[in-house]
Amino acid sequence: MVVGSKSSVHQPLPGMEDLLKNLAVLIIIFGLCTCWGCAGSLKKRIDTVEGLTDQVELSKMAVSDENYIVRWEAVDKLNDQTALATIAVSDKEEIVRNAALNRITDQVILTNIVLSERNANVRKAAVEKLTDQTALANIAVSDKNSEVRRTALGRLTDQTLLANIALSEKDINIQKAAVEKLTDQTLLANIAVSSKNEILIFQAVSKINNQILLSKLITEGNPTAQLVALSRTDDISAIRRFAALVESQLDKMDKVGAVARLKLAMSEPPIIRKLGKLQLLIDFSVISRRYPQGKNLEGEEITLSLQSGDNILAQRTDRAVFPDRTSDSEMSSIIPTSVHIEGILAQLFNSQKFIRDDFVELAHSTIPEVKKAAEAKL
Repeated sequence: MVVGSKSSVHQPLPGMEDLLKNLAVLIIIFGLCTCWGCAGSLKKRIDTVEGLTDQVELSKMAVSDENYIVRWEAVDKLNDQTALATIAVSDKEEIVRNAALNRITDQVILTNIVLSERNANVRKAAVEKLTDQTALANIAVSDKNSEVRRTALGRLTDQTLLANIALSEKDINIQKAAVEKLTDQTLLANIAVSSKNEILIFQAVSKINNQILLSKLITEGNPTAQLVALSRTDDISAIRRFAALVESQLDKMDKVGAVARLKLAMSEPPIIRKLGKLQLLIDFSVISRRYPQGKNLEGEEITLSLQSGDNILAQRTDRAVFPDRTSDSEMSSIIPTSVHIEGILAQLFNSQKFIRDDFVELAHSTIPEVKKAAEAKL
């Protein structure tokens, strides 16, 4: 028995790749030409290109030959970046333009193509070869085509430039994409306190893991930042201090105070004993109601979920209450929603893991919503 290696069975014969390429070129030639003389002339010019190394001669053939196959072959051997740039934006055939663009590596030339070329597909292809972070940042906010902007943003890695885009760009989709690429905790915290957009604030804080920054946002951030920071912090002492503060200053139905009390409720001994350490997840979105004259009023929608691992044990959604009528001055603001945690605690206490003694203990809680939900089970 003869055993052959797997690699030797599939190993191409020497020179096979060149043979296949030449065969493909011949097929194209004879498909384009209707006479042997024409085909012979074209084949001769292609052979000439294949034997050339002089960049000036290759540039001439790449620019001026009447047949795009010859120009394509010439471009494939051309290294002159300026000549390639000219061909990339001026050749009549897309296959030649793409071949030229693929050989351009000069970052200044690629940037100039993006800034001057009218064809969005050419600009996008050029952006895909760009690595210059400043140029990419400029394109991400200035190009007229959204796909080109998204492509530029996708190649950005500079954290400071991404943060600047998140704060200065007018297109919310570009802003969100910039925040999504951010990992720098300080820059994310800066967006959380500097941005006026609630969605961006929510997104930024949702990416912060630094406990010191989260504690700072609990006291210094706007209500949305505080809400998410409370859900992500592990600092029970900071939550207690904040809960005491809002208890003395704000309505108990205030959403931030409610979430602070829910976080404290999660640390109640009977809950820890029976359910373990729970995770509080918050989802924030903006809903709208349409009014006469085509006017829209926006409001908050907040969903709280208590999870153990991947299992959702309790969940509640609260939505803003829209007025029957509205004024022009109200159109520029987002209607806040109240957050009610009694319902989510009632769901949690439906767990069969709790017994009467647990509810007796919980009924003595200093957290009003815990006390009320526990008493309802007695």
